[in-house]
Amino acid sequence: MLWVMYQTYAGILEAIEVQPIHGLNFYTLTLRSADGLRRIRVQDTLTPRNLKVGDSIEIDVLLGNVTEIRILPTT
Repeated sequence: MLWVMYQTYAGILEAIEVQPIHGLNFYTLTLRSADGLRRIRVQDTLTPRNLKVGDSIEIDVLLGNVTEIRILPTT
C-alpha cells in the first residue's frame, strides 16, 4: 500500500454536515471533483466561517489530517 503524505483536493463544495463529537463541532465536507465525490471530516477551527455550499475550494491534507481549507476566487 502506498501512503501519500501530502495531498491537495480541489473541487466544488456539495454539502456541509455538522457533527458534535465530545463537545467539539466537526464538519463533514462533501467535495465534487473530476475524480468524483470525496467526504472529508474537519474540526471547526480549520473551517472558514464564510464557507458555503457551491464554493470552489482547495483542501490540504497532511498524513490524513486537514491542515488548511482555501476558498478559491470565482471567475
